[in-house]
Amino acid sequence: MRWEGRKSPYLYRVFVEVRKGKEVVDTLSQFIGVRTFRVDAQKGFMLNDEPYKIKGVNRHQDRPDKGWAISHADHREDMELIKEIGANGIRLAHFPHSDYFYSLCDREGMLVWAEISLNGHAEPTEEFEENMTTELVELIRQNYNHPSISCWSLFNELYKGDVKALIEKLNDTAHCEDPRRLTVAAANIENRPENTVTDIMAFNTYPGWYWGSPSDMASTLEKWNGLVGHKGIGVSEYGAGANVWHHWQTGQKVSKTDGIFHPEEWQATVHEQVYPAIAHSDFTWGSFVWNMFDFASAWRDEGDLPGMNDKGLVTYDRKIRKDAFYFYKSEWSEEPVVHINRRRDIGRRDSVTDVKVYSNCEDVRLKVNGQDCGTPERSGSVCVWKRVTLKNGENQVEAAGRKGGQEYSDRCKWVLY
Repeated sequence: MRWEGRKSPYLYRVFVEVRKGKEVVDTLSQFIGVRTFRVDAQKGFMLNDEPYKIKGVNRHQDRPDKGWAISHADHREDMELIKEIGANGIRLAHFPHSDYFYSLCDREGMLVWAEISLNGHAEPTEEFEENMTTELVELIRQNYNHPSISCWSLFNELYKGDVKALIEKLNDTAHCEDPRRLTVAAANIENRPENTVTDIMAFNTYPGWYWGSPSDMASTLEKWNGLVGHKGIGVSEYGAGANVWHHWQTGQKVSKTDGIFHPEEWQATVHEQVYPAIAHSDFTWGSFVWNMFDFASAWRDEGDLPGMNDKGLVTYDRKIRKDAFYFYKSEWSEEPVVHINRRRDIGRRDSVTDVKVYSNCEDVRLKVNGQDCGTPERSGSVCVWKRVTLKNGENQVEAAGRKGGQEYSDRCKWVLY
């Protein structure tokens, strides 16, 4: 039987024994999976010769007050949240991760992008080249038998220096160590020479956050695919920041991404508008949301959280799923989803407001104070009721939908002052 990702991650257990005569002096057992994969220029990622678009997230393996020294229980909690959202792939950025988590990915059917820590810039020295080569060799040899790993990533966002020769050497090293897996990299600057070296390529881009508008993603995909020779492209990072206690009700985005105000609503809007371009692009073999979880970033001072990158779909402590989490859950998961957006924005100033609900259910309805609000405008999993009226004081908001013959609902309370 084959290892078929989330559908059926079938594993075989292999035993190896070292004998001295008839005496067993050492043993080793490992789980392996049997599968094939490739990237087709038009059809995208193929797993066992079937189209298998990667719906992925990025992950940093750090926690509050722990850094990288996290427990097996912490790893399992991360995996459960990634499974809940309905993802089928994980980019383990920007360094080798715990062997335990690779093993979890094997068991749960998560396709893995494994990465060395060549990030930003490379030093033109023999010592640096030796260090990177050693790290890549160790990454491959230590993790070779994990069926979840589909590609070895050679760099992330290189921005200065002539490093093509180094990347070519790393690429050759990866193919020598493991001729069956693909090499990949994540770029964010067009036309750098090293962008053409790896087997497949992906790019980091943030339309609607660091530049442009979310609607720019479709043309950006076309452009980057052309830059790599029309062989198919991945999106290794995209997204926007969000503080779950920051909200706006004006419909206007605050554009200062390095400022202190990161409203949760804008992160949700960015993902709603960016992801459909990825989903509907056949040559885009996969994408990875930046990031699954908020994570520590010492140099940042933004979003009212110094030292934090708040682009996660879940807060750093793993306690709060942001609205954008439920957008992807409603797009990716088979589990029924009905989620009222802006539920944390309890104090309301305007008596007339739009109400947005994410749902993968049928016949989604909204009631405010028991009154039916009619038929929503719907695009995929995004349902919007325009100009809903709130009363002074407390308002009860309820959304419901049906799936598989059962009804599912969500409720929240808003207070108009």
